[in-house]
Amino acid sequence: MAQDEADPLHKTTTWRVVFFTVNFTMSMLWVAMCVTVIYDCLRRNGTPFAFLGGICFIWPAMAWAIAEWALHFRNARRLERPLGIFCGLVGALALFALVSNAIEAAVERSSPGIGFWLVFGGVFLSIAAYGLWCAWLRVRRRTMREPPEPRGFPVIQVKDDDK
Repeated sequence: MAQDEADPLHKTTTWRVVFFTVNFTMSMLWVAMCVTVIYDCLRRNGTPFAFLGGICFIWPAMAWAIAEWALHFRNARRLERPLGIFCGLVGALALFALVSNAIEAAVERSSPGIGFWLVFGGVFLSIAAYGLWCAWLRVRRRTMREPPEPRGFPVIQVKDDDK
């Protein structure tokens, strides 16, 4: 029997695997976009603002990818809550973008059309729902089925073989 079958407390939930897959993939795509922007600015005389944007945003994306990897493969439970908070911020930002664009379209009385709102609204609602769901489960530590890490120094019991 594998350890997952023998000890159900050390199983990860399906959500943890889904969160790792989506978040790691998206952060690596973000890193690739930043590298592309930096390359374009260096080779094709891009704007300095695009270059600075690529430099500034590559580091958080790499940190997020490394933290997701450490949580998933190294079982670094202390990263679960900060990653959940970050996912919640991404979800809240997507929801804010959707609401602010809808308010702007209502105030200006010039809507871009139903096709735009279906695509834009669907994408941003999906991002917001995913980010907030990820935050809800991770902050409440519902993505792992194992006991919390022990606090303090490990205690080793020494057996007395002289008896």
